[in-house]
Amino acid sequence: MVKPGVSSLRICDELEQKMRDHGGKPAFPVNVGINEVAAHYTSPPGDTLTIPSGCLAKMDYGVQGDGYVNDTSYTVCF
Repeated sequence: MVKPGVSSLRICDELEQKMRDHGGKPAFPVNVGINEVAAHYTSPPGDTLTIPSGCLAKMDYGVQGDGYVNDTSYTVCF
């Protein structure tokens, strides 16, 4: 899902939907950081930011379920 040309907003929406599909809920909005931007950028409605080629993309998200919260992140280098 995370690859050059994909919008940050689409990544956020799809990750949050996957959480719901598996019985969880977002613990906080999905964050996407590109290059020097820290992993705490959340796409606002209508955001046009896309993943550029040759970048370092960081996703940070949390899932809550059954009273527990899981926070995770991952980084992809293109």
